[in-house]
Amino acid sequence: MLKTTNLLAVDIETTGLNHNKDEITVIGVSDGDQFNRALRGPNMLHELKHIIADYEQITGHNFKFDLKFLITAGLDFPIDKWTHDSSLLAFNFPEKIPASWLDAYELERRKQNKSRAVGERHREAGKYSLKTLAPYFLGVEPFWEAVDHDNDEYAITDAKYTAMLTRQLAERLRNANQKAYQFYQEHHLAWTKMLLFAELQGIRINLDTLANLERTTDAELRGAYNTMVDRWAGHFQAYHDLCVAEIADRYAEMAERAKARNRYSDKIAAQHARNRLRAEEQIQPLNLDSPSQLRWLLTERLGLEAVNLDGEESTDKETLTRLAEQSPDVALLLKYRKAKKLMTTYYPEYKEMAHNGRIFTSFNSIGTRTGRLSSRGPNLQQVPGALHSVFEADPDHVLITRDLSAIEPTVMAYFTEDEKLCELMLTGGDFHGTNAHAMFNLDCRPEEVKEAYPRERKIAKECGLAVLYGAGGNRIYQVLQKQGMNQYTFTDAKNFVYRIRDLYSGVWKFKQQLDKEFEHGATLHNLLGRPLLFQPEEQQDVYMQGLNTLVQSSASDLLQHAAYRVWTELNLPVLLLVHDEVVIQAPEAEAANLESKIVNILKDFPLPTKHGNIPIKSEGKISKTWEK
Repeated sequence: MLKTTNLLAVDIETTGLNHNKDEITVIGVSDGDQFNRALRGPNMLHELKHIIADYEQITGHNFKFDLKFLITAGLDFPIDKWTHDSSLLAFNFPEKIPASWLDAYELERRKQNKSRAVGERHREAGKYSLKTLAPYFLGVEPFWEAVDHDNDEYAITDAKYTAMLTRQLAERLRNANQKAYQFYQEHHLAWTKMLLFAELQGIRINLDTLANLERTTDAELRGAYNTMVDRWAGHFQAYHDLCVAEIADRYAEMAERAKARNRYSDKIAAQHARNRLRAEEQIQPLNLDSPSQLRWLLTERLGLEAVNLDGEESTDKETLTRLAEQSPDVALLLKYRKAKKLMTTYYPEYKEMAHNGRIFTSFNSIGTRTGRLSSRGPNLQQVPGALHSVFEADPDHVLITRDLSAIEPTVMAYFTEDEKLCELMLTGGDFHGTNAHAMFNLDCRPEEVKEAYPRERKIAKECGLAVLYGAGGNRIYQVLQKQGMNQYTFTDAKNFVYRIRDLYSGVWKFKQQLDKEFEHGATLHNLLGRPLLFQPEEQQDVYMQGLNTLVQSSASDLLQHAAYRVWTELNLPVLLLVHDEVVIQAPEAEAANLESKIVNILKDFPLPTKHGNIPIKSEGKISKTWEK
């Protein structure tokens, strides 16, 4: 084979999205130039291995997905050859596809789909999809999907465009922003390799524990529902009577219309009576899962205002949580809803997704501006506390769970060098207690707030950082209302904002300067070098998201950086990264010693300021199951 480049792009097509259950149908390979081939059949992995051996660099678009399938299918892939990923390059590349271009693409997609059957339509494509990136950056024709993905030409085209896009974006990023290119190569791509092995490893799930919890939850659900039916018997009857009255009105109206047309007779009247009786027999009980019926119950029967903090009618969780402060009936309803969510969403999903006693999630590191991870299939970023116990370590192993404590104010102190904030971080002061003390003028010391004024501290915890990120009085007023502290006015809430800003004047000055830089189109870099840029259509978001993006992206990257060091230096599998928390599996006999090393790695990142070196703190535990 004549080799024209040392870069090879690989793309696979599969029968589904589950690497443990679905199969690879075709593999497309291309160097973006003369070498383009589709591989299929029982020897395709063997062929791919020999082709890869001739190349020094391998790329793909969201290549983590492809590699999961390839490695699971038996390919011995040389991970060091994975040197590029065009989706990660596009995420770190300053120039993004304009919203107007994406809108035009979407209009064309919908136009084409009008002539296609439902199962053959082009899927939506965002700004990091190869379907949009290739035509925008390469100037090629729009890369529409084949009706059947088990298609040689489709797989080859995907691989060819990936190679071309990788080459162009890598060269342009390297020339335009060396720091961003370095972040992409040394951090983002490296972390993605760690996430690949986390996804391949999965986490053990105890299906017996899950079944026991499901039975308990089912009993709680039935108990809560039966209690509500008994307690609200009058309300259920009132709803039934209301439905009967509506049916009666409907048939009375039908009779009047028939009489007006001189078509009403004894026969029609008898038919109406029979139909009306059947309609009454089909009336369903009050449905507590129906927003409109629940709103009727809350407002008409319980006398509560079912409106959210924006004044709009709502039965969402936040509204019900606030109403639960006023009514034990709503508190019972929340208990019912929580159990219903577990029974209808989490238990079925975990059972369906489990494979050989393990759960395999998929991480996405390009879904948000900050790079904070999300996950799907299933989403393990949002696991109810009651279900953590179903996830457990392998035999003779334990789970070491650690988080970065107060990491956002820690990072904020480093960037802003605010005197008060640095003092708190250096002395181990209570950030949220200090904020509550300033907001409410409390008659105790800040370190006593947690015990003496827990509700005030909870309010400060919920909105203190938000105020420093740019939130105003409306945010604090909403939190006050949610916590039932109606004695405070909107004017009070605005004063609370000013007190927080005055307390951390250095933070506020830093934020204002940062906003100006983002507004002028500057590309800034976070703690690890991740490039941060607001596109022209995002300029209106700078005031609320500029500082937030800098701090949260740094916090997220600090955790991934530490987790990567644990993976490479201690040779320990990282199973989960959830917000500011990392879950690592370790041999039980070595757990105490390894935890000490893990903690040292988590804390080992210098944050020097003119006030001193800001320490990074970590909390956690060792357990057989996943415990926060």
